[in-house]
Amino acid sequence: MVSQRITPVYPPKGLNITADQIRERRGPRGLTALDGTLLHASPIANGWNQLLGAVRTKGKLPGDIRELLVIPSLDRRPWIIFANSLLTNTSLWSSVTPVFISRGYNIILFDQRGHGKSSIPPSECTIPELGRDIAHVLDYFKIQTVEVVIGVSQGAASALSFSIQYPGRAGKIIACDTQAKAPESNKQSSDDGMERLAIVTAQRWFPAGSVYHSVDPDFNADGNHDNPILKMIATTPRQ
Repeated sequence: MVSQRITPVYPPKGLNITADQIRERRGPRGLTALDGTLLHASPIANGWNQLLGAVRTKGKLPGDIRELLVIPSLDRRPWIIFANSLLTNTSLWSSVTPVFISRGYNIILFDQRGHGKSSIPPSECTIPELGRDIAHVLDYFKIQTVEVVIGVSQGAASALSFSIQYPGRAGKIIACDTQAKAPESNKQSSDDGMERLAIVTAQRWFPAGSVYHSVDPDFNADGNHDNPILKMIATTPRQ
């Protein structure tokens, strides 16, 4: 699974001057997760290192007051994690996440197995496994509880499974348009090809007249197209 957060970078000694300077300031502690995130852009990491170094060594404030200037406060905004449906990826949520962010929520998006930038699982996976994936994502970011888990279709089933396996880790579960078992027609639709499935699905998901409703019989996933939903569905691996 791929998250929307940055993976820390820890250059080996001698390969990055800024990283070496931070190591020198930190001493035995070494590079921290914050350092690794900032080192994606060395000029920013260098500026941060110089600022902290100056605050800690150039002033005359008592140590306890000085540390209050540089220790970040805890982010107390509530978290929402989204779980996407079959045939979609994190872009599914692009029209709604800005609304939640503007209302003071932190957002976590991830691609479920075999979708978007996540790898195809080596074998068939179960809904309980997908539910545990949500917990693994939260654990990766050291988030014990979230305000809401929002899932649609397969993502909704994953959210419900998460709530059963990890009671108390979510304040609310919003499960949209899910069912206990996928109909056999789903397999037949994918056997007709992903581009055909994209057209049929867009017509089913969105009403006629919608910008995402498509009746284009010549849609090709490799060509330019003004309907991102078609492209998203058609490029999902059949596995």
